[in-house]
Formats: sequence, C-alpha cells, structure tokens
Amino acid sequence: MFVESIRLLVVLLLTSGGYEIGTRQDHPVLGALLGAAVGYVAGGVLGRQLGRAMGSLEAHVVDAPATEVLIGGLGGGLGALLGGLAGLPVVLAVPPQVGWPLVGLLAVLGADAGFRVFARKSTELIELAGLQVRPLVPDGTLPGGSHLIDTSAAIDGRVGVLVDQGFLVGTIAVTRFVLDELQGLADAQDSTLRRRGHRGLELLEALRSGGRVSVQVIDDDPVRVAAVDAKLIEVARRHGLPLITCDRGLASRAAVAGVSCLDPSRLSDSLKGDYLPGTTIRLPISREGKEAGQGVGYLDDGSMVVVVDAAAQIGHEIDVTLTSEVETSVGRMFFASRSGT
Repeated sequence: MFVESIRLLVVLLLTSGGYEIGTRQDHPVLGALLGAAVGYVAGGVLGRQLGRAMGSLEAHVVDAPATEVLIGGLGGGLGALLGGLAGLPVVLAVPPQVGWPLVGLLAVLGADAGFRVFARKSTELIELAGLQVRPLVPDGTLPGGSHLIDTSAAIDGRVGVLVDQGFLVGTIAVTRFVLDELQGLADAQDSTLRRRGHRGLELLEALRSGGRVSVQVIDDDPVRVAAVDAKLIEVARRHGLPLITCDRGLASRAAVAGVSCLDPSRLSDSLKGDYLPGTTIRLPISREGKEAGQGVGYLDDGSMVVVVDAAAQIGHEIDVTLTSEVETSVGRMFFASRSGT
C-alpha cells in the first residue's frame, strides 16, 4: 500500500508535468501519457526504496526506547510540516496538478528525515528541556535486601570489611551520578581528594569482583534535584532502598524523609576491638604518608595508621606500636612508630 501511494503521487506529478510540457508542443495527451509511464516506473522504484527505508525505521522503532520514539514522532511531524511549507512556493509557481503532488512528496520525505534526526538526538533534546534524561530502573529490577551506597561510604574502607564479615549481603546499588562524583575526585588536582576517589572506585570494583555481594549500577538521576545528597534521598525513597552512608548529616536528612540508613563507621566501631596507645600490631604498609619518611597502612576496619619512618617498608608487613589516636570526620586515625625503634 505504501509503495502504491508513493507511485500514485509520482504518477500524478509526472503526468501533470508531461501534460504541461506537451501543451506547449501541441501534444498534451502524448505528454501526459509519457509522463504517466515514466512516473509509474520511477514511482515504483522510489516507493520500494522508501518502503525498505520505512521497514528499517519500523524495526528501529520497535527496539528503541519510548522516549526516542516520542521525540522522533514529534520530529517527524515537524519535518512533514516544514516539507509541506517548502513545497508551497512551488504550488504558486507551477500548475496545481504538479505542485500539490510535489508538496505531498516533500512532506513524506520531511517526516522521514525529521524522525531520524530527532530520534538520534532525543537524549540531548530531552536534556535541553530539563527533563529526565536517564531511564528509571523499573520496579522489581533490584532484588530484596538491596542497599544504595553513597560517595562517603564508597570511600570508607569499612564497607568492604562488613561485606567480608557477612554483615552486609545482597546487592549494593550505586547511581551513575555517584560514580561520576567518585571519578571527579579521582581526577582532582588535590592529592587527598584524588586518593579518596581512587579508593572509592577500587572498593566498588573489589566488591563487584569479590562475589560476596552483587554491585549494580542504576541510571536513575532526578534531574530536577540539584544537590547530590537530595538526589540520593529521592532515589532511595523512590526504590525503597536503605542508604549506606558515613555522612551523618545526610543520614539525618534521610531519616526525616523516611529513608533508613546504615552507617558503616558506627557499625564497625561497635564491632572492632580496642586499639589503645601502646598496643603493638602487625600492619601492612601500603603507601607513603604526607610527611617525609611516613608510611601509611590500614586496620581491618578501615582505620588509617600513619607510621613514622616506614616509607621504605611499602609493600611489607611490619610490627608497629600505636602512639596516639585522633577522631576525624570519617572515623579514627592512629599514629604509630615501628616497634623496636
């Protein structure tokens, strides 16, 4: 039916054109017949080509996201309108028998071009309108027992300890904007921020590859909410997920919004043994400290230990004696010296 419709438009167009040309040569009927014959052949070729293109377009529409189809449909309507308007000057310049079929053909071609362009640029167009860009995670995609992790908890090493000890099981969900925030920290000029970003990304990768929990990235980004904390609360509330966070301010706001929270620092503090000044422990040194000669290691609960004169022992385990303890915004930090020095 589509091919025959295109053929009819082309036949009408070329028949009218042939008639007008034949009239000038005193052979209007012959001109019309020749135009109809050429139009029948050319219309069939054009119709089949357009038919294959429309079939490909239909297959694409079936597999495409609904937003892409919607934006593409709007683009198709706009393209048909612009194609028709572009043909109106032709109607005024040539006889109506030629002009109107040409307008119809231009409208069809404009609709096809408009759909293709708008569908391909649907994400950018939706974003320009300030609407939801990323698809929401359908209800039921995340299994029961899932938790939503924020940036502070990803940076904190105690999440890995809780997973290893079996206190945190199931699925850990992380939003794309939290991953973007961690990547931004990892690319920062400040060395401290850079280490935190790398640590958060490495923790998520370790959890994903460890097999004890499932790590799932979700693309729910409430674009009408600007602050990351508010986005997290909205996503957690929308999907009914408890929030894993070490940010006590965020935890308080989430509680007001009816979102339950798990604070790894508080939980690990209640489970870990007492590390008192004077205690000697075996500690792996993983990197250099800020000051010359310092080495840094981490306890099983994620607490950082800064060891004097241990920079040369990176990659080795040594006996250290804890000398002092400092409470920071992300938990406890210890200072130590090498045992026997």
